[in-house]
Amino acid sequence: MAETFKNLEKEILEYCYLTILSLEDYYHNFTIEELKEDNRFNEIHENEIFYWIDQLKKISYIEIRTFSNKFNFCISLEGILFLERFYMKDEQIFISITVDVLNFLKKVQDRTIELYPGKGNQIGSISIPEFLEFIGITEKEKHGKLEFVINEITGLKEGENYVNFNSFGNAGKRLVFFRTSLLTAKGRSFLKYYQKLRNLFPTLHDKFAKEIILEEYNEIEYLRKREKWRDAFIKMGSILEYLIINYIEENKLDKDKNGKPKKIEILFRGKKKMICPINATFGEKISFIMQDKIFDIKYNNDWNILDGLIMKLRNYIHLYQYIKDKAKLNKDMFDKFYPVFERLILLF
Repeated sequence: MAETFKNLEKEILEYCYLTILSLEDYYHNFTIEELKEDNRFNEIHENEIFYWIDQLKKISYIEIRTFSNKFNFCISLEGILFLERFYMKDEQIFISITVDVLNFLKKVQDRTIELYPGKGNQIGSISIPEFLEFIGITEKEKHGKLEFVINEITGLKEGENYVNFNSFGNAGKRLVFFRTSLLTAKGRSFLKYYQKLRNLFPTLHDKFAKEIILEEYNEIEYLRKREKWRDAFIKMGSILEYLIINYIEENKLDKDKNGKPKKIEILFRGKKKMICPINATFGEKISFIMQDKIFDIKYNNDWNILDGLIMKLRNYIHLYQYIKDKAKLNKDMFDKFYPVFERLILLF
C-alpha cells in the first residue's frame, strides 16, 4: 500500500469534507473518478482507493450509494465529526452544531424547555426562530449545515444513532416532537464528552498550554479506540505531570514567603526526605500533594494508584524498558486507571 491507513483515511475524508463545504452540498455523491482528478489521489491505483473507501465504510465514516449500477459514496456525519475532532482543531463547525443540537434536545427531554402544546400524536413543538435563537445560530450560511446535522442524527442508521428514530422533525416553520425520550446512549455520551471538554482545565490561563493539553487529552480517546494502550498511558502520565507542575508553580507552593525556593520534608517510600517540590521526581511530587493535603484527602487513594501504576507505565516511552519488562498492556488495565485519571484532572 502507498500510505498508512491513517494518512489515507485523513486524505479521503478531508477531500470530501472540503468539497461539501465549497459546494454547500452535504450529500454530495463522490466517485472514484472524481477523487482521481485530485493531485493527492491521481497516482494511487483505483483498487487501492476502493480498499480504503471500504475500510472507511466499515467504521461508518463513508456511506456507499449505488445508482444505476454506478458506484458512489458520500461522507457521513460520523466521518465529518471524526475528521474535525482529530485533524481540524481550529474550526470544528459540525462538532459545535451537533453539540448545540444535542444539548437543546436534552433540555427538551429534561423538560427545562417549554414546548407549545402538540397536535394529534405530537407531544409539543417549538418555532424554528426560537430554536435557532436557543442554539445561537443566526448566520444563514449555517442553516444548511444545521439541517444536515438534524437529518443525520435522527435518521435510521445501522447501529445506534445519536437520537431516537422519528422522535422529532421539521414541520415547516416548527420543530415537532413525537416522544419524550430523545437522546440515545450514544447521543448522551457524545454530548457529555464535549460539554466536559469545554469546561476542562479552567485554571490553565496559558492559551497555548491549554490548547496542547486538550489536544493530548482528545488523543487519548483516539488511542483507546485503536487499542494503543502504551501510547494512551504515556499521554495520561504526561498530562498529569504537566498539571501538577503547573499547579505548584501557579500557586507558588515551591516558594517561601520571600519568594525563594523552599525545601519540604516528606515521607517517601517509607523514608523521610527533603525536597524542593518543583524539582522533585514525579513520585515525590505525588507524596508532597498527599502529605501537604493540597487536595481533599478523599483523593489519596487515586494518588496512590497513580503513583503505583502510571509511574511505571508512562516510562514505557522508553522502548528499551518496555521490551525489557515484556510489558503486556491491555484494555482491563486501561479501564482500571482511566476513571482515576478522569477524577484527578478535574482537580486542576
